[in-house]
Formats: sequence, C-alpha cells, structure tokens
Amino acid sequence: MAAEVAPALSPAGEHHLEATVRCQCGHEVPAPDGGPAPTACPACGRELAGSPPPPKRASCPFCCEAIHPAARKCPHCQEYLDRTLAPRPAARGASPLAIAAFILGLVGPLFCCFPGPVAALLGIVALLNRKEPKGRGMAIAGLVLGLVWTLLLFFAILYMVAHPWGEMFERPPSSHPAEPLF
Repeated sequence: MAAEVAPALSPAGEHHLEATVRCQCGHEVPAPDGGPAPTACPACGRELAGSPPPPKRASCPFCCEAIHPAARKCPHCQEYLDRTLAPRPAARGASPLAIAAFILGLVGPLFCCFPGPVAALLGIVALLNRKEPKGRGMAIAGLVLGLVWTLLLFFAILYMVAHPWGEMFERPPSSHPAEPLF
C-alpha cells in the first residue's frame, strides 16, 4: 500500500496536486479533503492507509511566490534566502575625506603650507565619520601632516609679523662707509 501524490488538471487546465492512495491491486483512490484517513479500496475492498499530507510550501519574502520550505535561494526572483550564500559586495575604497586629507597633507609644502589647516580639518572629519571606517591610516597621515604644515605656517606668519618685509631687505647701518670693490 503505497501513497502517492499525483498531479492532476483542474477544469481550468491548471496543474494542482491531488492526494491519492494506490492499492496493491493497482486501483487509485482519492484521499478525503479533510486530511489522511483510512479508506477502503472500491475495487478489492482492502483497507488502505491514508495518503500523506501534501508537502507544505513557504512563500518567498521578496516575491511572495510559493517555494520549498528548505529553499536557500528563490527559484522565481533569484534572491538569496540564506544570507551566508549571497555574494559579498565589492570592497569599497577609502573615504574620500581621508584621501583628500592625505593628498593635501602631501602637497602642503608645494603651496607654502597653506593647505595644512584644510588637511588637518579634513583628517579630523574623516576620523569622526563612523559610516566609512576604511581609510583610517590616510586620515591620520593627513591629520599629522596638516598639523605640521599648520604649525610651520603659523611660525612663518609670526616671523613675518615680527619682522616686516621692509626691514628684512634693508642694509644694517654701519659706522664706516662702504669701500669700493676695485
């Protein structure tokens, strides 16, 4: 006495699963709608065990189509139901703020140390940005270089304020007149 589930066509021509029980004599008996219950074979009169319940179906959380409960990927929408199988997104590069801080820190001396404060500020902002953890090393390097160039710029400005340009190029007064070279 083997129980089988045989596909059948509905009046509209759609496939659906109909539970049937096959007797040893070869006759198929439809199972009652209420579930598996023992029935007798109308051909030979033997008592049959009820058919197993049809397999339970789950629905895909993405497309709501019926899928197998143990499915790890939806056959309809191709979404991964098991996130461990999903391909990992490509690794992103460093934060644009960290890159900008590093580059400004590197080119600071080429522009008389004026990018230094900007590099330091961008380095701080890049380090405080928790959304993009990559590029931490570049942000630190930009911050340190920016601070070095900012200090150098500060001392250069301080020197220029203390010694105005006009005084820097004047010849110091001497007690004796200049002697001719020839």
